Amino acid sequence: MNLYYLLIIPIIIGFFLQEFFKKQFQNKKKEHTSLFSTLLYGLVLICACFIVQAIIWGINGFEQLIYPGTFVYSLGFAICYVGGTVFSILAISSGPFAITSLVMSYSLMLPTLWSLIFYTNDNSPSVFVILGIVFMCISLFLVRNKNADDNMKITPRWIIFVIINFVSNGGCNIFQTIFNEENKKNNIVIEPYKFLLVSMSLVLVAFIIIVSVYVIVNRKKNLEKPNIKQLIGYGCATGISNTIANTLVLLVAGITIPAYILFPLDTVGQLTLIFLVSVMFFKEKYTRLQYVGYFIGMASVVLLNIG
Repeated sequence: MNLYYLLIIPIIIGFFLQEFFKKQFQNKKKEHTSLFSTLLYGLVLICACFIVQAIIWGINGFEQLIYPGTFVYSLGFAICYVGGTVFSILAISSGPFAITSLVMSYSLMLPTLWSLIFYTNDNSPSVFVILGIVFMCISLFLVRNKNADDNMKITPRWIIFVIINFVSNGGCNIFQTIFNEENKKNNIVIEPYKFLLVSMSLVLVAFIIIVSVYVIVNRKKNLEKPNIKQLIGYGCATGISNTIANTLVLLVAGITIPAYILFPLDTVGQLTLIFLVSVMFFKEKYTRLQYVGYFIGMASVVLLNIG
């Protein structure tokens, strides 16, 4: 038995925990998470990610980080990562946890289509991709069903946040794909953690600038006083969970565990845990059609991963 397969468990738990901590951070507030709280939370999260990546860099001997032609991909990734982080927090604070996580996971369709168009000889989509997109459309139609609970309704605010997150997350994956493909084409071997560390450095700078500008522009207003303990606790927990899970994925993906096994198992594991926690822990109530739509959505994500 390949013992590396056991690493799928901490990968699933790590990605699940990052979403769980975001939801917990929002639940500690009486109202929707404000933009200022979101930015501060994102800043703490990114600081934690950066520190963990820097430790990994140090363990590997502080090797060269930036290579000709690769910085632009890190910059593109960083811009998308900022959008994905901010709007994932806002989306989770504005709608049902399980359905929000499901719809955000559909972003993997974008790098799949990108690879299909630019990196394959046959540009026709596979049967898995076609079925995955069909299932996704059916799922979206079913989960939009309005629930009697006002906190569970699909609102325009939630839709906007989810769409921006969808595009941003897809952009992150596309820039990672371009980075890997260009390195292959140029016979360059660059460890993925270096790409992530440069990207996280840019994201950290971006968050510092954004928070500073926000404070300066709104200096005459009574800005919300954040709960420092919650901010640091949940922010660091989210960032560390994300970084550990991503590092393990980079360690095993396509090398010791085939991608067509790793990513479907990871996705199904995450969405299953999120669904159970949303129903049993957060007491979210869904209609029967939303239950059906959720599980069809899980199937669509698996098919898109395989495709």
